[in-house]
Amino acid sequence: MSEKLGSLMREATAPLHVVWEEPASLRRRAARMRVRLRIAVGLVSVAALGMGGSVALGPADPPPCAAAVPLPSPPPPDYSEPSTMVFTAVSPPRVRVYHGAIGVASNVADELLKRGFYVEEAARTDESMSYYSAVIRYGPDAVEDAQLVKAQFVPWEVHMEFDPAKRGRVDLLLGDRFQFREVCAQE
Repeated sequence: MSEKLGSLMREATAPLHVVWEEPASLRRRAARMRVRLRIAVGLVSVAALGMGGSVALGPADPPPCAAAVPLPSPPPPDYSEPSTMVFTAVSPPRVRVYHGAIGVASNVADELLKRGFYVEEAARTDESMSYYSAVIRYGPDAVEDAQLVKAQFVPWEVHMEFDPAKRGRVDLLLGDRFQFREVCAQE
């Protein structure tokens, strides 16, 4: 009896069941969206691996390693007059390191000390380095020192700022994307 009752109920409610069929225009629209998405993904892949591969994925070749810091050599002594012999001390490049986090500045300062630099200060700064990975500020008497500092970092996005009024040391302001060059093995 219950089976017969179920069959009667299905027959009675059959006209009330509505099956919604997606219109053809919506199906075509969804298909076009899938095609557009596949094309966009394909173009981005081609750009990343093709012409813009070095921008999207970095350079193909690793950067060359940085040699130990070549300290300037003192002038040869004048042996003609013993009373005029003056020995000048060779001083390592002087650097002040700044970053938004004092821990990062300290770590970079330690690495520069290992590489032969004299680090005067490692401090926190509120200055934003959103575009460059590092900014090197120097004056006319620290041009060579600034080049030595630059040689320690991967050169992409390192910005050199010359200030004719600046005297003495080199200021190194680090962003979040800076990268040290590897030190070459000493032979």
